[in-house]
Amino acid sequence: MMTEARMNFDWQKQFELALDGKTAKNRYISGLASEDNAINADHCSMCSKDFCALLATKQIQEKLEM
Repeated sequence: MMTEARMNFDWQKQFELALDGKTAKNRYISGLASEDNAINADHCSMCSKDFCALLATKQIQEKLEM
């Protein structure tokens, strides 16, 4: 599911599930420095790493599990 792919920052799966995966991938990569950085990123170019709601939620969950 797309929701799971987003929460896991699974960019490849998101591109596979997208209506127009090729365009989605090109736009995503163009927002970050390089394809290598983009595919391995734990954030997207919309909010940046400092303001990523999904990343913040994941970090809070990890702290609660400690």
